[in-house]
This record gives sequence, structure tokens and C-alpha cells, in this order.
Amino acid sequence: MSASWPAGQKCTRQARRSAVERRASIPYSSRMRGAWSGETPNSATSSAPYRLYNIGNHQPVELLRFIEMLERALGKPAKKNLLPMQPGDVPATYADVQDLVDDVGFKPDTPLEEGIKKFVEWYRGYYGC
Repeated sequence: MSASWPAGQKCTRQARRSAVERRASIPYSSRMRGAWSGETPNSATSSAPYRLYNIGNHQPVELLRFIEMLERALGKPAKKNLLPMQPGDVPATYADVQDLVDDVGFKPDTPLEEGIKKFVEWYRGYYGC
């Protein structure tokens, strides 16, 4: 994901103009800082060694809605190139975070629009754009 659209480039994403819109559960990961320490990871002493967790916001959002939120945070529209669903595409994905909640005690709760805004602010500050 890029916080600035390259000049003259289009944002190409699969989308259909039908009742079934692509949806995904999108995470805002800075909230994970309080869930565990990554400074000295040690799977041998972890309460959940070698576990992989699905970290999403637990609420799927239409892909075009996500792009609209990103456009708003960037203050400029994307040049969209809407394509039909591609082979292998699925109409929806969903992050079930219950294992993360049960094992680690962390439940992502940052609203997507807020997470996007914070990401864009961080990106612009970090890359000076």
C-alpha cells in the first residue's frame, strides 16, 4: 500500500459492479504494541509458542470503501482501473480474531478510518512526503 499515488499511475484493484462486492478484514497493527513485546521474543517461554494469529479488525469492509477512506486520508482521488473478478479471487475474506482474544487477551478495536488516517500520517512523516 502506498500513501501517495505515483504521478499518472492508476490504482488497479479487482472490483465488480454487482451485488457481491469484495470485502476484507483490514488490520491496524500499531495497536498490537501492547499485546506482547517483540524486543526479546522467545517462543520457549511464550504463553503461546509458535502460534500464528489472524489479526484483522473483525469487520469486513468493501474494497472500494477502503480505497475511499484512503483517498480521504490522502486528500486526493485514486485513478481506479476497475477489473472483473480474477481467477482465484474470493468475494469476501474475514479475520476471525477469537484465538487471538482467547490466547493473548488482545482484540483489535481501532476503527478502520482512524487506522488509515494514522497510517498515512506516519507514512508521510517517516518518508517525508
